[in-house]
Formats: sequence, C-alpha cells, structure tokens
Amino acid sequence: MAVNANSTLLKRLLQQGIIDSDKATKAISEKSGNYRTLPELLINEKLIGSARLAEMATQVSHALSIDLDYYDLVSVPEDLRNEKLIRKNDMLPLAKRGRNMYLAVIDPTNIAAIEDFEFNTGLNAEVVVVEFDKLQKLIEKLFDSSFNLAGDAGDWDLGSLGITEEVEEEGGVSTDKEDQPIIAFINK
Repeated sequence: MAVNANSTLLKRLLQQGIIDSDKATKAISEKSGNYRTLPELLINEKLIGSARLAEMATQVSHALSIDLDYYDLVSVPEDLRNEKLIRKNDMLPLAKRGRNMYLAVIDPTNIAAIEDFEFNTGLNAEVVVVEFDKLQKLIEKLFDSSFNLAGDAGDWDLGSLGITEEVEEEGGVSTDKEDQPIIAFINK
C-alpha cells in the first residue's frame, strides 16, 4: 500500500492549516516510499500527533472514536483475526454484530482499504476512529506469540475458589417428556 497524496484527510489537514503544506509536500515526495500509509508518514515525520490526527479524522468523517487503552483484546472476533488483512490495511475489527463489524481505523477516508476489509470478510464495516500508535500496539499485542488472549485455563486452580469441574455424564439426553422439544403440525 502506498501513501495516498490525494487523501481527503490530508486535504482537510492542509486546508485548516493543521500541518504545514511545504513540509507535507516535501515529506510525501521524498519519504513516501518508506511508509505504507499516509497517517504513518505524517506521525513518524512529526507533522502531526497521533491524538490530533484521530481528532481531525473524526471531524472529517463524522465517525465515532474510541480510546483503545480501554479496549479488551478478547473482544476481537475470533473469525476476523486475519493477521495479513489487519496488518495490510492497519485496521482492526473490534466487534461483530450480525452482518456488521466495527472496524478500528486511523484514516476513515481510506475507502479502498475499508472496502478491501469488507470484501475479504463479507461484512459491512462501521468505522471507528482510533489513534495510530494505540492501534499499532494493539495489533502487535494481538499477534504476539507470547501473548495468550484466553490464558491457559487448563492450568487454573479452581479448587481454592470453591469451584469444581463438573463432568457431564454420557447419554445426558433426558427422556422426560417435559424436556423434549415440542413439534406440532398444523394442517388446514
């Protein structure tokens, strides 16, 4: 993915004087090959801070924003944890509800990346703007092999908590008529 110099977000930042036009033009022309995305270039070249970029992206797109410091990685839907897709687009699915997913993005004007995510998941995306550095940390943590989201539940000592494992007996299907499903056929 290359830096998009025609980004709506970049145009708005330049129009409002948030970033210096000369510095931005110089950084894009000289260093765009070193970065995958526009937000990465703007932040790493110190043209704008991560929090300010998220604030401006929210204003431009009228999207919601959240602070990822308070997000629990366990909430990332298991079936949407596609490392290649997440790293390629710098986006993270935060939740899934029906045919919609809530997608953490840095640049909500990057429609091509959002559509790529929608196409590959088969879900509609509702964008949520987040800060660049916090999203990068969360993605690294999610795919860090030493980080175990579920923990090792098999090693937990539940006896000290007064909790014991209950083993379901085989053939646990009840033959009691009250517990069986009711099926009725109505003929007209």
